[in-house]
Amino acid sequence: MFGALRQNAYLIAIANDESVTNAVLVRPDSPILKTKGFNPKHPDVFGSPESVKGKTILATTISSGHYAMSLWLKSLGLTDKDVTIKNMDPAQCVAAFEKGIGDAVVLWAPQMYNGLKKGWKVASDVKTAGGFVPIVLIGDKEYCDKNPEEVARFLKVYFQGIDALRAEGVKLAPEYARFLKWAGLNMTEEEAKMDLELHPVFTLQEQLKMFDASTGESQVQAWQKDLVKFFTELGKLKPAEGEKLLTGYYITDKFLKLVPTVK
Repeated sequence: MFGALRQNAYLIAIANDESVTNAVLVRPDSPILKTKGFNPKHPDVFGSPESVKGKTILATTISSGHYAMSLWLKSLGLTDKDVTIKNMDPAQCVAAFEKGIGDAVVLWAPQMYNGLKKGWKVASDVKTAGGFVPIVLIGDKEYCDKNPEEVARFLKVYFQGIDALRAEGVKLAPEYARFLKWAGLNMTEEEAKMDLELHPVFTLQEQLKMFDASTGESQVQAWQKDLVKFFTELGKLKPAEGEKLLTGYYITDKFLKLVPTVK
């Protein structure tokens, strides 16, 4: 969104789905776990207004994790103002929650996996609370418009990787773990397997459907619109910026459509 506003960037494809790995976790003895499905629209969400209101939540504010927390609260008829939010980075969140600070903690991968290993339970995540957090591919508008076939060739190679991930899945965990270590992140093969399982990726044909706006708002436009509204409400986006982004002007499928035509 900021790339579109300030760097004139296109959103050209979806990388993966982060919705399940942005979550609110609680300790296994938390009273929040006593109620499940308070909101029938979100039957897998734990908590109730009574068990959550006034609680202290550790979170990294103005982030995808914050979005997960706000969706959770919204599903219970609450807002950020109904709880006490302590802002800290994910690693600090884990350390503080382990020491007994706070009633809930908001984490995303890989720190979320650390929480699960400690026995903490997922009260809600973006998906169960009705949202979607995509990682996206963006491109410089001027370059993309001048070199559409080059962009399409890049995407063609990219989707070869997506196809391999879909075909091999968790079999790639050893290679993935080695890659993550090269990138400076130590993750066991078991954690790498979990990371692959919990981050769905989408084929070219699936993405063409997601981006299709021929009969109205596309799925990608709808997802981005929810995120725009969230960050505008937080004040991260100015109202005028939010209004501009809500049009979805920066989202395009023209390069995806070119992929089958290039060699």
